[in-house]
Amino acid sequence: MISRFQSVGTKLFLIFFISIVTFVLTVGLVSYNISKNTISSQVSKASLQTVVQASEKLDFMFRDFETISSQIQTNTELMDQMWKLLYFEVDQDERVAIHRKILSSMNLLLHSNPNAEGIYLLNEKGSFGTSNQKIPTQFMEQDWYKKTIEGGGKFFWLAPRERGYLGLGKENTQLFAVAQVLKNSLNETVGVLLIEFDANLLSETLDKVKLESGNVLIRESSGQVVASTDPSFTDQVASLKLDEAEGQFSIKANGMEALVVYKVSDVTNWSLIGFIPKQFLYAEANYIFRITVLCAISAALLAVVIGYLIVRRVGRPLIQIRDLMQTGAKGNLTVKSDHRSKDEIGQLGNSFNEMIEKITSLISDTSVLAGKVLHTANEIVSGSDKTSTSAKEIAMATESIASGAGTLAEEAMRSNEITQNTQLQLLSVAESNSEISASASEVMLISNEGIHHMSNLMTDTYTAEDTLRTMADKMGRLQESTGSIEKIIQVMEQINNQTNILSLNAAIEASRVGAAGKGFMVVAQEMRSLASQSRESIQVVSGIIHAIQEEITGTVSSFLESRQIYSAQVNAVKEANAIFQSVHDSMEHVISKLGDSTLLIQQLKESQTALGESIGNVSAVSQQASAVSEEVASQSSEQLKISRELVGLSTQLKQLSDALKESLSKFKISE
Repeated sequence: MISRFQSVGTKLFLIFFISIVTFVLTVGLVSYNISKNTISSQVSKASLQTVVQASEKLDFMFRDFETISSQIQTNTELMDQMWKLLYFEVDQDERVAIHRKILSSMNLLLHSNPNAEGIYLLNEKGSFGTSNQKIPTQFMEQDWYKKTIEGGGKFFWLAPRERGYLGLGKENTQLFAVAQVLKNSLNETVGVLLIEFDANLLSETLDKVKLESGNVLIRESSGQVVASTDPSFTDQVASLKLDEAEGQFSIKANGMEALVVYKVSDVTNWSLIGFIPKQFLYAEANYIFRITVLCAISAALLAVVIGYLIVRRVGRPLIQIRDLMQTGAKGNLTVKSDHRSKDEIGQLGNSFNEMIEKITSLISDTSVLAGKVLHTANEIVSGSDKTSTSAKEIAMATESIASGAGTLAEEAMRSNEITQNTQLQLLSVAESNSEISASASEVMLISNEGIHHMSNLMTDTYTAEDTLRTMADKMGRLQESTGSIEKIIQVMEQINNQTNILSLNAAIEASRVGAAGKGFMVVAQEMRSLASQSRESIQVVSGIIHAIQEEITGTVSSFLESRQIYSAQVNAVKEANAIFQSVHDSMEHVISKLGDSTLLIQQLKESQTALGESIGNVSAVSQQASAVSEEVASQSSEQLKISRELVGLSTQLKQLSDALKESLSKFKISE
C-alpha cells in the first residue's frame, strides 16, 4: 500500500507549493538586501558629510580660541610688562601698577570672549591670571605643562577636567583648555599661557550634530573621550584605530553592528566620531522584509488552494486506475477504465483497456500452446532414454582408445627427452670447440705479433752488429792516433831540451861580452823560461795522452768482450724467432683441425635436431590422439549427462505444462 506522502498528487502539491514560496522568498530577500545595502551606503555618505561639516565648525571655534593667545602674543607692551614683572627688581608701587595693568588686559580679553572661563600666565618665578584665587604651583610637575614647554610655542589642547587644570574652577564643572608658550620680542620665554573653557560648549556643539539615530563624541589621539552625547558608547569608540584624516567603517560591539564615521581635526588633532547603530539604518529595509514575509504567507495559502485542485484533478483518476490494475493483477481481466477525458489521464485509461484486452488474448493463446507443449514433452522423454543408452557405449570405446594413445605419447615424450639431452651435450661440445678455436686464434695472433717483433729485433740486431764493427775499426784507428801523438810529444821534448841548451849557451856568451850583451842576456833568460814552461806543458799533455791511451785500450778490451756477448745474444734471437715460427705453424694446423671438428659437430647437431623434431611430431600426434580420445570420452560423458538432464528437463517441462494450465485457469476472461 502506497503511503499518502508517496502519491503523485502529494508530490505535485509539494513541488508547486515549494516553488511558489521559494520564488516569493527569494525575490523578497534579494530586494531586502539590495535596499539594506543602498540605505547603508547613502546614510554612510550623508553621516560622513555631516561629521566633516561639524568638525570644520569646531575647528573654526578652536581657531577663534587660539586668537586670544595670539592677541596676547602680539601685544608687545603687555609682554614686556610681564617680562619686567617676572625677571626685574621693581619697587612695590610699580609692581602693583604693572600687575593691575596685566590683569586688566587679561580680564578685557576674558570678557570679550564669553566662552572663556579663565586666562592664566604660568611661570616658575610667579603666575597670575583672571581668577581671584591663588594659583597653585603644582602645575610645574604635571605632564601637560612639561609638554607645552617642550613644544616651544605650539598649541596644546587639553581634554576636559574637573574644575580645570589649576583647580580654580567651580564645583562640578568640566573645563577644557589650550596651552602655549609665550615669548617676548627678543624671543625669550615669558611663561605658559593657559586658557580654560567650559566643556558644556563642546556638548552643546555635539547636540547640534544630527545623525540618523546615532551618537557623536570627540576623542583625543590617545583614546580619551573629550565629549559625548551618550556616555554608554564611550568604551566601544575609545579603542578604535583611525588611520586616515577622515573615513568610515563598520564595527560590532555588545552584539550589535554599528556604522562609524569620523573626521580628525586639523587644529586640535581631536577626532569627531559618529556612532550609528545599523538597526536604525535598516528600519525601512525591515519594512520591506515584513512585506516579503506577508507575501510569502499569502503565496503559501494560494499554493495550498491550487495544490488541492491539482490533487483533485490529477490524483483521483490516477488512484482509480491504480485500483483497476490491482484488480487485474488478482486475475480479473474483465475490468475497464471509464475515464474518457482527452488529456494524458484519459489516454492512460485507454491504454489500460487495450492492455487488458491484449493480456486476455495472450492467455487464451497460451492455454492452447500449453497442451501442445505437454505432448511434446512426453515425446522428448522417450527420445532422451534412447540417447542415454547410446552415449554409455560410445564412452566405453573412447576410453580404450584414449588409454593406448596416452601410452604412446608417454614413450614419445621419453625419447624426446633423451634426444634433447644429447642435443644439449652436442651444444656443450660445440661451445668448447669454439672456445678452443678462439684460444688457438688468439695464440696464433700472438705468435704472429711475436714473429713480427722478432723480425724487427733481428733487423735491429744486424744494424747494431754493423755499428759495433764500425766502432771497433774506429777504436783501432783512435789507438793508432794516440801512438802518433806520443811520438810528436817526444819530438817536442827533444826540441825543448835543445832550446834550453841554446838559451844556456846564449847566456854564457852574453856574460862574456859584458855590457854589450845585456840585451841578449835578457832574451836568453826569456827563452830559458819559455823552454821550462814548454817542458812542463809537454809533461802534462804527455800524462793526459798516456791516460787517454790507457782508457782507449781498456775500452777496446771491454768492447771486444761485449761483442762476444752480443754475438751470443744474436744467436739467441735467431733461435727465438725459429721457435715463434714453429708455434705459428702448429697453431695453423690446430685451427684447421678444429674447423673440421666444428663442421662435423654442426652436422651431428642438425641430425639430432631433425631426430628431435620427428620424435616431437610423434609425441604431438600421440598427445593429439590422446586429447581427442579424452575429448570424445568427455563429450560422451557429457552427452550421457545431458541425456539424463534432458530426461529430467522433459519431466519438469511436463510438470510445468500442467502447472501452466492450472495457473491459466485462474484468470477470468469472460463474464
